[in-house]
Amino acid sequence: MRGWDQDQLRPLAFGSPYYRSLLEGRGILFADQQFTGSEETGSWVRAKLEDERAPESSRMKVMKRSSTSRTKMHQKERRSSRKLEEVDC
Repeated sequence: MRGWDQDQLRPLAFGSPYYRSLLEGRGILFADQQFTGSEETGSWVRAKLEDERAPESSRMKVMKRSSTSRTKMHQKERRSSRKLEEVDC
């Protein structure tokens, strides 16, 4: 799935870039912006992100890495399926 960065009018992937933007207090989706922008929920998000030594921080890093590897895997799958489509035609 893809969204759009309205400020720069370029497509964004719902993977590592999406997750990074959420961690930076921005969001691609309106719901993300509401979640990180709200005083109540925004303070909770900031508290979790500020505690880099927390176990959640390690999980966040792993999630980023796995998101990147899944994106690469899907790209390889798309390339191989395109090759199969070309052979079938």
